[in-house]
This record gives sequence, structure tokens and C-alpha cells, in this order.
Amino acid sequence: MMLRARRDSLSVFLASAVLLFFLLLPAISGPPSLAEEPRGWYPQDSGTSVHLMAVEAVDETNAWITGYNGTILKTTDGGATWVAQNSGVTSELRSLSVVDASTAWAAGDYLLRTTNGGATWSKLNLGKNFYAYHVCAVSTSVVWVAGNYWVESKGDYQRQVRKSINGGVSWTTYVLPTTEPINDLCAVDASTAWVACMDGVILKTTNGGSVWNKLSTETGDTFTDMDVLNADTVFAVSGNRVYRTWDGGMYWNFSEIGLGYLRAVEAVSPSTIWAAGDNGLIVKSTDGGGTWTRQQPQDTNLRNYYGISAVNADVAWIAGSDGKILHTVNGGVEPPPVPEITHVQPYTVYPLSLVSVYGNNFGPFTSPEDYGKNFYLSLDSETVPFSNILKWEDDEVDFRVPSGLPPGPVEVSVTVNGFSSNRESIIVLEAPTKGWRLQDPGVNMPLFSVSAADADTAWAVGYNGTIIKTADGGNTWTPQNSGTTKALLAVSAASPRVAWAGGEEVLLLTVDGGESWHTVSAEPGYYVYDIASVDEQNCWVVGGAPLPQYMPGRGFILRTRDGARKWELQVVNHTYTFYSISAAGGDAAWAAGGEMMLYGTSGIILRTTDGGTTWTPCGSTDRSWWRIAACDASNAMAWGTVRDGNYPFGIRPDCRRTRDGGATWTVFSDLQMARIYLPYSGAEMLDPQTVWMAASGTSAWSRDAGIAKTVDGGASWSYQLDENYGYPTIPAIDVSAVDRDTAWAVGGYYLLHTTDGGYAGPAPVIDSISPTSGGAYEVVTVEGSNFRERLTVLFGDKPASVESWTDTRIVCRAPETGASDLRVPVTVTTPNGTSNPAHFSYGRGFTVLSIEPNQGSQLSFQVTASIRGTGFLPGATVRLEKGAAVIDAIGANVVSMERIDCVLPLWGAEPGTYDVAVKNPDGSEARLAGGFTVTSACGQGGGAAALLAGASLGLLSLAGSRCRRRRKNRRRATG
Repeated sequence: MMLRARRDSLSVFLASAVLLFFLLLPAISGPPSLAEEPRGWYPQDSGTSVHLMAVEAVDETNAWITGYNGTILKTTDGGATWVAQNSGVTSELRSLSVVDASTAWAAGDYLLRTTNGGATWSKLNLGKNFYAYHVCAVSTSVVWVAGNYWVESKGDYQRQVRKSINGGVSWTTYVLPTTEPINDLCAVDASTAWVACMDGVILKTTNGGSVWNKLSTETGDTFTDMDVLNADTVFAVSGNRVYRTWDGGMYWNFSEIGLGYLRAVEAVSPSTIWAAGDNGLIVKSTDGGGTWTRQQPQDTNLRNYYGISAVNADVAWIAGSDGKILHTVNGGVEPPPVPEITHVQPYTVYPLSLVSVYGNNFGPFTSPEDYGKNFYLSLDSETVPFSNILKWEDDEVDFRVPSGLPPGPVEVSVTVNGFSSNRESIIVLEAPTKGWRLQDPGVNMPLFSVSAADADTAWAVGYNGTIIKTADGGNTWTPQNSGTTKALLAVSAASPRVAWAGGEEVLLLTVDGGESWHTVSAEPGYYVYDIASVDEQNCWVVGGAPLPQYMPGRGFILRTRDGARKWELQVVNHTYTFYSISAAGGDAAWAAGGEMMLYGTSGIILRTTDGGTTWTPCGSTDRSWWRIAACDASNAMAWGTVRDGNYPFGIRPDCRRTRDGGATWTVFSDLQMARIYLPYSGAEMLDPQTVWMAASGTSAWSRDAGIAKTVDGGASWSYQLDENYGYPTIPAIDVSAVDRDTAWAVGGYYLLHTTDGGYAGPAPVIDSISPTSGGAYEVVTVEGSNFRERLTVLFGDKPASVESWTDTRIVCRAPETGASDLRVPVTVTTPNGTSNPAHFSYGRGFTVLSIEPNQGSQLSFQVTASIRGTGFLPGATVRLEKGAAVIDAIGANVVSMERIDCVLPLWGAEPGTYDVAVKNPDGSEARLAGGFTVTSACGQGGGAAALLAGASLGLLSLAGSRCRRRRKNRRRATG
């Protein structure tokens, strides 16, 4: 009993805990977000599909609607529920007038009234032959009704207005001076009322109905609906026009709202008006009808709207066809789309690296002043600074990860107009401490060029006239006022005080460290592409036609020897545009150019040793040259492109070196260049052996971006950003080195710095390979360390096919060689170097080791077998041999070099032991002697032959019974 009681108590406790959880759930989850609140014109459930013709609201919670078939609906909860009320009629109730939450009137053939909130509706007697179609209750006492009175003696209708000043107890009749059908009736008190009729007739009384005066709009338009604010201010709709008068109807003006037909109008104040009509048309004005904004309903079928009623500038209802009810609580403003993040790339990031957020409804960028207010991007709860926002479009936001973020997961979200997106996580990694490290440029413009004056001072320039400078080794970068919005493509620092910058039709100079920049030249149609300053007085400038155009005759080389006071036009209007210049000390310099930076088919390299008095061609002219780097008059390296359909975009990069002043050039192979693609990239040669180059190109190539360095004159290159930032990695457009250890690089929104030579990480190390021998296509596993991405595995000089790799293991297939017996070194090469060699021996042999199963009956039509061995090549064949007897396998499938699957057709085969023979496509053959046995169905010798003969004669059943008898006798004998 105690145990049972304890169980009951536990059950009660658990039930109470569950109940408490659900009761507290709303409090735990917090208030609904803005995205959960109804916005714009949203639908409410009317519970009917009949046309709804009129709506009148009392306040934000109480409203009535009337329509076809005597329909009357009422809500007391803001439209959350609409309750049908019994009207007692089946006619169309086209007009509705509400006094308060208790008193309302409806008209449509009949005149109905309720004084108890609609619990009951009574039909009022207005006399025989009078049909009430419009009602306007000014108060509980004063009611106006307009309709048709059938005059039997004339056989026609008379247009009448009837008025009660005692709540409908008695009525006074007024005959209107028109025969046109009545469209609407409005009144402001017991004296003043308006009637709108067909054919543009507008009538007004100011003496309680005794006299009706005709008004004119001067357009002849017919009003379909009116709304009166006071004795002077009236709004009306006709077709696609909204009319208004400020003087009681003496003068009318109108606004056209475009295509559409308006049926209803509602004025909240002299400034705030709504109008609605056919095919989902809703418009609103907040300036008295001067301008109109179309509002989009949440109505997929876009019904016709016949009535509209507003409580204030925010809360309103619309009634329409097919039972449609729309409601707004925010002034009808269409709900702004909630931003949504679909994915973030990359998922793992470093401080100051770039991240792209993809999704929908991020909205357009408006202004920097709006950032942080109407739209912003957050990491966890912190807003990313505007200077880190690089791109803001409706489907993509790019940003630079702020510096100083601790390692770990961070949630990214986008907020637009108070609506926040879903959150997506990224992982922030610890910032590298060696090699190339990212620095914060402090601007959100792309950077195109960088130049260092010394280890502490450097300038970088870029888009929209951007200039930034550091004087503390890059710890801080300060924007400077360039005085231009042109793109700056080149910069050259002569000293911490003097620097040059140039680009689109502009050349700038500072002599005070960037406190002020002066325009030296602004020649229309000429771009400055590169600048090389020797010292504060001496500087070369090159350029030509704007990109991407090719305009022959625009190339130029300029030099100043006195700080820009005087210029030497050394090369003017050259056929080629000059994209690069390198000052090589003293009077030596090199220049390079071509037709176009990428797609040109010809170009030129020039050299001077006399300060530019003469420039001598020295290099191939069958490609476009766009970068030259030199350290003296003899040693230079040039980069260019030539058209070649075997390369990405049909462009083959070219890199070559000279050590004799351009008399001869050594062309580097793709392997030497580590397959780096180089368009638009910069380079710096410190000495004949040490060169840095910035690599920026296309992901279709093996290496599309980053920084490469050689310390052996270009014989080999190390790719320096893999160690810190992986792949895909950071693009670089320009690089500037102070010495072998210190350099800066820029590329788009990235700014990098190194003080240790761009440390690239350790070279790979091979510990072992397995197996150590085999044939071509052998699967070989290489164990070791530092196996980074973008590696090459060589067997001798033949690259292996790499199937998978980690930092410690590579799985590859041995390549084909021309030899059958060969021992070759196996090496792994990464951007950080080449490993120690291991060795692999070809020619282990071509062998057949086993077959499973190793026997089969001569009565078997097909036996599926698997052969194991070594050296099997694709296309190998299999057969069984016993003397002259041969069984050819069917469908031999070389699964691997060590396995073949096949089918053996054994029906009628001669019993006995067979060799298993495998023949490779090259003619080589291996066999397993006596590896397979064909067994007899009835023992050995003549009995088996007789069985086969009997089967062929159709005596299989008899032979089968003999076999069964023989087997039975044998069992008895052995028993």
C-alpha cells in the first residue's frame, strides 16, 4: 500500500509539473515578436461567402457589416470573431449607419434598426411603396433615409429623402428635384445633408431638407460614395478619381489614382483618407488627398471592395465580395518582409576576414545615417560597425569580421525596420600570430594598391578616392582626404612625408605625410596605372587608355626629377598602354604594357639605363605584359597573359625572368609557378633571388588568390596564405616589401601585413607508404604530417591520382610508368615545400592468388566467381584451362588491381582440375595452376558421360533416378 501511495504521489507531482510548465510557457517564451503582429490589410473570417456591402466601426473592438441575403455581422473583439445576427429579411442590405455599440441602422428595400447591440433588429414602417436604400444616423434621434417611392398614378419612381428627429418614431418626407437613381446619402446634423445621384447629380440641403440645391463638379462625374467630415469638408469617389471640397461643395478638386475603379471612401480627418474599389484596390492619403499611396491587401483573389470604415488613422475595416473582410491596425501599411538568412559563407572565419550572408528581404542600402537604426547586422547582440559593412543588397550582405572577437561560435542576424532574421552560426578562429596577418583598414572601400615607405609607414589606395595611411606598422590605419572620388589604382611612397597616388584621370601628390593631397594632373581619357618613386624628388608615372577599353596611342611614361615642378614626357601616345613600371636604382627602370591587361595578343617590355632618355624594347611582344618587377638594370621578372583555349577563360598566364638586362628570358613552367593565376596582380623584387607576388584571378585555376614568394629566383614558389587562412583564401592585388621580412599586401577589402617573411609553415614529411610495391593503379596510402590542401604526389616524375587526404594521410593511385620493373621515389609537395622521399617498386608481379569458389558442378549453368591476385588491369580476361579443354569466363569485371569478378559457364564442361588464367590487355598473363575443379554430377568417368548423353536425348528423368539409386546404394555401403 505504501508503494502504491508513493507512486500515486509521484504521478500527481509529475502531472502538476507538466501543467505548470505549459502554464508558464507564454511567460518563458516572452512577448510575441513584431513579425507575429498583424500588419497591413489582413483577412478576417466572416463565416460567409455572400457579398458584403457596408461596414461601420464604433471603436477598435466593435463594428457591424451588412450585405446580401439580409446578412448582418458584428464583432466585439476587433474582428477576431464575427457573429451573424438575424435581420429578418433576405434583401440586399447595402447601407449601414452605426451610432454606438447598441444602436445601428441598416437599409436595403427595408429600413432596420437595433437598439440592443443587434440582439434583435426591428423593421420600421415608412409607408407603402417606399424602398429605403441609404441611411445616415447623425445621432440616436436624427436619422436620414434616402430611397425610391413608387408613384402608382405615374407608374414611376420618385426620389425621396425622409428624416426623423425622434429616432424613427415619425418621419418627414422630402422630394428630391431629380429623377436620377440615388447612389449615396450623407449628413452632418439635422440641417445639412448631401445626396449623390447618377449622371453627376449632387444635391445638398442646409435647411433640414426643405430645399435641395444642385452642386456641380464641372466634370460631370458621378459620385458612387461620399464621406462628410463637417459642413464644409466632403470627400467622394468617382471611377479612378477622389474628389474633395473644403467649402461645402461650391468648388471641387480631384486626384487621379491611376488604373482602377473606386467604390468607397472614408475620411478620418482632413488629412487622412482611405478609398477602396475593384480588384483589391486600396489607396490612402495622409496629406488631404494631394498624394495617394497604394496599399496591398493580403487577398490572393483581389476581390471588389464595397465599404470601408476607419476608427482612426491606424484601425479600419473593409467589406467586399465573396464574404471578404479586411482589417488593419497599423494604418494599412503592408507588412515589410521579414529578413531571412539562407546560409553564411564561409562558416569558419578569422577576425578581419570577409563573410557573405545570403538570404532574402535584407532591403536596399539607404544611407550610412540609417545604419544602426533602420537596418543593421549583428554578431550575437553586438551591431557590426558600419565601416565593416562592405556590401548591402536585398539578397546579400558582406561584412568584415570585427577585430578582437574571441574564438568560438557567433550568431549572425540581420535586422530591417524592426524585424530580425533567423540566426546562423559561424565559428571565429584564433587570429594567426605568424606569417601574413590581417589588419583593419578602417574603411569599407576596395583597396587596389599599397606602398611602404619603411617598416612603420605605408599608404594604401582604392575605390572612390580612398587613401589610408599607417605610421605604426599597421596597428592603426587612418583615412585621408584625397579630394577626389575617382578610383585610385596606384600609390608609391617615397618617404614618410612624400607619396604619390594615381588612377582614373588623376595624379595626386602629398608632401606633408598626407595631411593634404594636391592634384598634379587630371587629364581626361588617361589613366595612371603605376607609379615608381625613387626618392622625394624623382618619380616615374605610367598609364594609358581606360580599362577595359583598348585605345591605341594612349600609352605614356612620365618622369619628374624635382618633385613635380617639371615633367619629362619620355614616352607619349605609345601604341600600348603601360600598366607597370619598376624603378631599379639610379637611372635604371623597367616598364611593361600591352593591348589589354587580359585579352591582349601583343605587348612590350622597355628598359632604360639613362634615366629615361632612351627606352629600349627587351622582351617578347606576342603577349600583353601587365607587371614588371626589377631590382637593378640586369635582373627583372615580368608577368603577362596570352590567349590559350586550354586555360581558364582562354587566358594563359606567363611569368619569365631575365638576368642579363632583357637580352634573354627564362620562362617558368606551370609547375614552377605553382599554377598561380596572376591577372591584375602586383609584385616586388628585393634582390635577384627574392620576389613576392600578389596572385588574384579565377577559381577555375588551381591557385586563384593570395601571395606567393620565391627565394631562389623563381625556380620554386611558396604559397604563403594557406598556413594561416586555408583555401579558398584571400585575394591580393598588390604587394609592397620593405625587406625580406616586412611587407604589406592589399586585395579588395583585405589588408595584410607580415614581419617574418610571410611564414608559410612546415614542409610535408612522409613517415611511410603502403604497399611499397605493386603495379600501375595500385592504391597506395601515404602516412606522415603537414599534408595540406593543394598538394601533389609524385612517383618519380609522374603525378599520382589523389583520392583523399588529411593532414596526416593521403590515399592515391600509383601512376602508369613505361617500365615493368622500376623503383621510384615518392614525394609530396605542398606550397610549403617538398617532403623527404619514400620508395615504391613497380613490378611486384602479375599474379593470380586464389579463386572463390574453387569448384563447381558440370551441371551448373553459371557460377559467379571472385579472383584475387595482383596487377590486374582494366580490360583483363579470365579463362579456365585443362589441356585442350578451355572455359572462357563471362563478363570479367576488374574491380581493382587485386580483384576480378566473373561468371563461369560450367554446363557440360569436362570434369577435372583447371588452371585459372588471367590475361591483361598488354598481353601479359598470370595463372593459378589447378586452382579450380569441375565436379562430375554422377561421379567420374563413363557414368558422367552417359548422364550427359542421356540428358541430350531427353532421358534426364531416367538418368536422374539412376543417379539417386547410385547415391542411395553408396550411402548404404558406407553405412
